Amino acid sequence: MKTRFAGTCLAAAVLIAAALLWPGIATAEGPLGEDMRRVAAELIVMRDDAERIISGEDLTERQREALAARVRGAASYLPLLLRKADGNRRSDEIAALRAALAEPDWSTAIGILARLSETYPFDATGLRPPADAEEAAKFGQTLHEAYCISCHEGGENPDWLPIPNLFEMAKTMPEERLLPRFYNGIRGDASTALAQPMSAGDIAALIAYYRRAPTPE
Repeated sequence: MKTRFAGTCLAAAVLIAAALLWPGIATAEGPLGEDMRRVAAELIVMRDDAERIISGEDLTERQREALAARVRGAASYLPLLLRKADGNRRSDEIAALRAALAEPDWSTAIGILARLSETYPFDATGLRPPADAEEAAKFGQTLHEAYCISCHEGGENPDWLPIPNLFEMAKTMPEERLLPRFYNGIRGDASTALAQPMSAGDIAALIAYYRRAPTPE
């Protein structure tokens, strides 16, 4: 127990020290608030995953099933997110979305998600890496090693789980898809049960690191 406690304290100390070296760290919410930003991010990620399922991308059947389960899982708590962010609105559209996912009718689901994204646009305030990203990337590496490396680099994860290569994703994915995915992905889903441990500045630093560092083979 003492060893575990000491290790936790050491990790926290390393993160604090790294944060002091990265002055761009930010805690401010976006203009519409974090609940609204999470709704908007979730809608984009759900749509992106649904489009991957029907795109003809080289996925195994098990990988498609995992993506579908993730989209349906997000739809199950979307009403709660919307209630927190915007009151009890869009209930008819959410019901239609869940019915389409149950079929599954992916084209209809994608259309509904696109319309909802127009109503709830994603606010990227503070999430983009700075132009001079060297110090941000150093802090991002510390965050990667503390939070991300165990799942996203090696490990014993089954090959059918939709766990992306974050280095490749940060270098190749358009920002309008990348930023929402990082914002909600770091928070975690039902399988990780993580609260959002990072500020917008932390996420910007992570992306700066992934873009500057070599992509692991």
